[in-house]
Amino acid sequence: MTIKQIEAEIDNEIAFDATLRNDAQRKAKRQQLLDEHPQYWEQQEILSLNKGKRESTFIELCLRRNEFSVLKIEKREAIARLELQANS
Repeated sequence: MTIKQIEAEIDNEIAFDATLRNDAQRKAKRQQLLDEHPQYWEQQEILSLNKGKRESTFIELCLRRNEFSVLKIEKREAIARLELQANS
């Protein structure tokens, strides 16, 4: 079960709870049910770990792109030198 499914299930339960009379009560009940749900925090932890992995991968991708850009510039410079030597 995903986080969104858990939240939707709890929101549905709250929507039909006639004992909850105002928004503050609904919010408090929602948080209580989320805290008590056995899979919610497990899914939150998995999400957090995956976000961390995604960030690390994105940083690695940016590093590789920058390295590639530097290599392209170095190759262009080498080609330009060879062309200058050939024309001299």
